[in-house]
Amino acid sequence: MADELLFSQLKAPVEPLVETLSAWSHTVASEPDTMNLISLRFPNLESYLKSPEVHVEANRNPEPHGGFFLDVAEERSSPWQPPPDVPEPPFSMSSTGLERLCGTRVPVLLGSPRDVLEPDDARAEQPAELVSETAGPPPHRHVEAGGRIRYFGRACLVLQTPEGAVVTDPFIGTGSGARDRYTLDDLPDFIDLVLVTHGHQDRIVLETLLQLRGRIGTIVAPRSSQSDPEGTSTGLFLRRLGFPVVEADDYDEFTFPGGSVVATPFLGEHGAQDVRGESTYWVRLAGRSAFVGTDSSGMDPAPYRRIRQNLGTADYAFLGMEREGAPLTWLYQALLPQLGAEKTSNSRKAPGLSAEQAVAIMTDLGVGETYVHPVGEEPWPWNVMAGAGNEGTYQAKQIDELMKWCADHGIKAERLVRRQEWRW
Repeated sequence: MADELLFSQLKAPVEPLVETLSAWSHTVASEPDTMNLISLRFPNLESYLKSPEVHVEANRNPEPHGGFFLDVAEERSSPWQPPPDVPEPPFSMSSTGLERLCGTRVPVLLGSPRDVLEPDDARAEQPAELVSETAGPPPHRHVEAGGRIRYFGRACLVLQTPEGAVVTDPFIGTGSGARDRYTLDDLPDFIDLVLVTHGHQDRIVLETLLQLRGRIGTIVAPRSSQSDPEGTSTGLFLRRLGFPVVEADDYDEFTFPGGSVVATPFLGEHGAQDVRGESTYWVRLAGRSAFVGTDSSGMDPAPYRRIRQNLGTADYAFLGMEREGAPLTWLYQALLPQLGAEKTSNSRKAPGLSAEQAVAIMTDLGVGETYVHPVGEEPWPWNVMAGAGNEGTYQAKQIDELMKWCADHGIKAERLVRRQEWRW
């Protein structure tokens, strides 16, 4: 297929790894990566090798899903190997060939597969499985007039005008037969702004971001506290991986063709830690405003009242409602001093938004319509999220309570699980 016009095959997975372990902010940088290896990965691997059947059974059971178990079949209990029938051409995360391959939205002259990813001789033909002569992006990925918001799953929204596009927290499926959600195929050719709300593994998803790197104008990342030398910097992390990044303080404004974005305060969600690198966003486009509230809690009404004073009322509010919240050690175990960590873990959970808090936010912002993305109810992002919601969970009860309040007060409200679109 040398020197032919080809489309990238976006159903192909891209799995970023650091020494065969999943790449994210706790493993890419050397210091936290070392702590994760010593305190979490090695003990986890040793546990699996001693009793692989325990891990296999735990992954079949939805109750402990998301715990520290390896999802590897017993017959593959050996050093990491790629799953059967999955092409695995090697590349660096800084590879321009990856951008050329994944960034193809219209036919381009890719050249030979060897030129694209520069594999070794044994894998020279594998990139042929990653491209196609006939695949084509769907025409509905752009809008011709007015404004449009699409829900892509988890906390990902795509907000578009005919001239520009904004994407929030891009965690997007590759389109492997999906019929109930939008995928990478449905994204516009160019994304002016990517808005990152905070540094958790379901918000900075390198599997998605690396496939978009050549198509992003700017990533807006919340600025970390300059007074906290140990705080993680989302902007630095993404910049080191080759992304165009600008860091935002509260009420910084950024424009894109057809609209603007204002960074707004984010409250809570980090288990009572002094974490500052997080932001919500206020997006204006085509005459309407949307508040992207992500996982921010309503523990203090003052910031939301200030948002309304500065920016007005919101036509749409998109809120995340977590279950009771994961214990502190679920995300930060390897980075904490071990002495006493388990003792304080459950008392420092990352609580989500309650119905009462959501109502307060809506009231303070004068929201016209409210949409909730329940954490964990979608099956496709389970590689980074735990479990599915059900009628008996705290989360489900809080969402039902919020839906009833909205119905009683004449406010349109829905829970988001599958794809949805708003047009005007």
